[in-house]
Amino acid sequence: MLEKYELVFSGETTPGAPLEKVRANAAKLFHAGPAQLEKLFSGSPVVLKNNLDKATAESYLTKLKSAGLVCSLRAMQQKPAPQPASPKTKSKEPAPKLSPKAKPEEGSLSIAPVGADVNPHEEIPVPPMPDTNHFSLKEQKGYLFDQDDTPPPPPPNTNHITLE
Repeated sequence: MLEKYELVFSGETTPGAPLEKVRANAAKLFHAGPAQLEKLFSGSPVVLKNNLDKATAESYLTKLKSAGLVCSLRAMQQKPAPQPASPKTKSKEPAPKLSPKAKPEEGSLSIAPVGADVNPHEEIPVPPMPDTNHFSLKEQKGYLFDQDDTPPPPPPNTNHITLE
């Protein structure tokens, strides 16, 4: 199996590059707002991309360095592939609780563990079909709308118009 890498940024910029220009480049590259840029340049390591092969990871490194961002590559630990659960056995175990140290930051996203119930709401029953037996259709005859028997208006008088 090929080794996979993740691209990590810790807030470091290329020497001599103005910080405001580097932040503007990062905002453009990542379509990031001010709050996201603050997290990106906070100094703590941020994984920008993962599951990259060596060539792709180095390509990203080069592109980000040209924008003023100094990133590093970190080899990802290989985890065994999870075995899919059989469709007949459905786990009703509650999702494991996070320890106080592992609480995600406010406004961040996380991934539910395998087998967790991601929709804890009860299913809404489908309402019954309405009874339409009392409706009937008449036979189609003639036009859908009544014809208008009024004559069309006379054409406008254009005698006063001339071409030069």
